[in-house]
Amino acid sequence: MKLTIPTATALLLVSTVARADTKELAEEIRDLTSNNYVAATVESLMSFKLGAKCWAKLTQESRPTGLISTSTRYVVDFAKAVTGDDWSTLEGSGTTEKAKNRAMVEAKVAAFKPTFSYSIKVDGDDCDDGHDPLWLQYHMHALQNVSENMPRAKKASITIEVSAKAKKFTGSVDKSGTVFKFVAPKEVAPAKWQDQMLATFKKAARK
Repeated sequence: MKLTIPTATALLLVSTVARADTKELAEEIRDLTSNNYVAATVESLMSFKLGAKCWAKLTQESRPTGLISTSTRYVVDFAKAVTGDDWSTLEGSGTTEKAKNRAMVEAKVAAFKPTFSYSIKVDGDDCDDGHDPLWLQYHMHALQNVSENMPRAKKASITIEVSAKAKKFTGSVDKSGTVFKFVAPKEVAPAKWQDQMLATFKKAARK
């Protein structure tokens, strides 16, 4: 007998799975770095839409997890430029200090949601987890570029679709200068995509 799930319920289940995966990744990164602000940045401000086999590769020892962890420094720099708060400094360095300040730092990160969001979707069930995966090159460059080229509005919403069907790299920013959208090939790096991505962010940057 085929089980039929109402559409609204199905959407809720999908949403719940997505949040659970991101939360699990954040916990892997907390264990990897011992930094609550890094884990909170991933959980609160980032979204990773990946297939099951790809998610399974995101462990403490994996290259993708390490790169995602490293990339949060650009979001932290973006937030510091906008708010003046340095989440790393606020958290502190000692184990006791970090535990004491965890709730406060996580609240600061969560409060930044209306100002910054990031999402990447990778086509298919699997993804490259080698030394320098193309999908994570897109990821790293996007976060670095928005941090180094602050939008005039001091806000950013970034989405990247890594598509198996895409033949070329495209980037756009809306009239507000805050909503950035990129579509990029999954398997083969297109020529000069880094220049195209940078040009998109510079278009909205402060003068």
